[in-house]
Amino acid sequence: MTEAKREEKPVSPHSNITSKERRRIVLSDEIKRSWSSVRLVFEDRGTNRQTELLVKLGKEFNIANTDLKIICKEFIPDFKMDKDIITSKSNEPNNPAVQVIIYERGKAIFEGWLYAKYPEIHSFQHQRYSITLREGIRG
Repeated sequence: MTEAKREEKPVSPHSNITSKERRRIVLSDEIKRSWSSVRLVFEDRGTNRQTELLVKLGKEFNIANTDLKIICKEFIPDFKMDKDIITSKSNEPNNPAVQVIIYERGKAIFEGWLYAKYPEIHSFQHQRYSITLREGIRG
């Protein structure tokens, strides 16, 4: 009896990246020490309001007046991806990206990257809210 091949499911319902496709993140100590936070733009389409959020890397951040929580894991100032790794070409913000996990009511609804220069690529999809990366903050 042969075993059926299991279909690999996406990491998040809003991502097309499967766990098999995850790439290793390789950053120098200098880059890790240089960046402490990111500035995100949060838009509530229900109220037509935009708010800037300053989020520390590695910390949970509850978005006021919502059921959303975000964790910004890694910031990459000059994003570069190849077959096996994600890294930064330099420590300058030439192509900034941040790895995030977004939760709604305690359930992860998005896990992926937000790109400052290309906010439409693999963007966070939600019927009411939008979150984009404005910039990394040195600190």
